[in-house]
Amino acid sequence: MRAGKNNQSIAIVSVPSEVRKDRAGKLNDPAPFKASAESLAKRLAARGNVKVQTFSTLGKANLEGVLHEVARQTNNDFQKLYLMLHGNDQAVELHNGRSVGPEAFADTLISGLGWKNKLTHYLNTTRPGAGVAHKVSPMVLNLRLLSCLTGWQAHAQGGQSPQSFALNMVNHMAQWLKGEVSDFSSSAGLSNSEKKQWQFDIEVRIKAPRGWNVVLQDGHNISYWVPNSQAGRVDRQFARKFDTIHSKIDAHQLLGDVVLPEEEKSQVNVLSVSKYANQRVQVDIQTR
Repeated sequence: MRAGKNNQSIAIVSVPSEVRKDRAGKLNDPAPFKASAESLAKRLAARGNVKVQTFSTLGKANLEGVLHEVARQTNNDFQKLYLMLHGNDQAVELHNGRSVGPEAFADTLISGLGWKNKLTHYLNTTRPGAGVAHKVSPMVLNLRLLSCLTGWQAHAQGGQSPQSFALNMVNHMAQWLKGEVSDFSSSAGLSNSEKKQWQFDIEVRIKAPRGWNVVLQDGHNISYWVPNSQAGRVDRQFARKFDTIHSKIDAHQLLGDVVLPEEEKSQVNVLSVSKYANQRVQVDIQTR
């Protein structure tokens, strides 16, 4: 979450399951989640001029508390937040095995990151001086979900297409932002002239995989698509050969055409809530 110029800070939060068991009834080892987060962090840090911090819910009470720590350590001013959880097109799985839908998950992020206070502070800085509008920097929340199928959207069949998990998050956040802006406008004591000249620009970006997501040993991620009936088989392929899969090229050689092309592997949702002088509040959602 940032206002104005990027400070080139990136946060990675991993949420390994602490209750999942393998076929033998043994608790899954959370080490792969840690390794994936470390690989991703190493790749991002190699770009230079960026501070990458990793966080984990392992042994912690809840995700919200970890997000509080993210906000504290980054001064709530990061370029991008990566979230690594088990997921599907309907829900993501928290460390305790509880599944939460897109609206509840968005509320957890809003609360954990203290976005209400951040938003109020930002809106205060956009108040017109002496009733005259002034240029303001945008406030941006840039999220990258690394959770399987959270960007998957079914094709329409005789009606409106069901929306993806990520897009439902964006829609929920749009309603929340509109309500917060309206409340601020009513309670801030703006004169009619100030309300007319008031301008701001808020953006939420959520990028999520359209298929089954894997972070490789080089820190890059791939997304592959197979029917549910084949997902277990492909997972086992990865598990057996993961130590030899160092790059996207290796993954393509193992899985072939089921790996989604780079330009198709993720769904990108961009929410803009803005107001410019002499205009009404505008809400726009773009999906690609």
